[in-house]
Amino acid sequence: MKQQYHKIPDKTFKMLTILFCFIGDMVLCSYLYFRYTDYNLYEMTMEEVVKVQAEMGLAQVPPEFQRELFEVLTQTLITVLSFIILFHIMIYTAHAFNKRFARTYLAVITWPASILFFLFGALVVLGAPGIGISFITQSLLYLFVALGLMYKKPASVPNSQNQELKT
Repeated sequence: MKQQYHKIPDKTFKMLTILFCFIGDMVLCSYLYFRYTDYNLYEMTMEEVVKVQAEMGLAQVPPEFQRELFEVLTQTLITVLSFIILFHIMIYTAHAFNKRFARTYLAVITWPASILFFLFGALVVLGAPGIGISFITQSLLYLFVALGLMYKKPASVPNSQNQELKT
């Protein structure tokens, strides 16, 4: 397996790493967005909350407020997902420039991502085949990246830069 990774040029592997991880970001963010911006799901959840509130004798939430709350939650989700994507774009850019912290971050994050994406995909594949297959496929891409980061040594810093660092 190690020999297979060594056959891939460093630049190609680096670009594949960035591409596969970015696809993973899109798969996860798309799932979260479409799952949690479904107003029907929100209404069903709020109906349960209203029932519990009524049983406890608490004040009821007006329907207008529920709609506004849903919009605030949606905007918060969009903001958080945007920050995650922006952060990862910065990590991918740093990785493209051979920054050690970026490679370490990707090595640390791709192992659990490969396992968790596979488990989630396996859990939902019968109920939602498209989502399940997407997550399982992405888990294999994350595994490819994780193994490659383990087997391929980081690009060394050229001697001229090493000399500058020592002085």
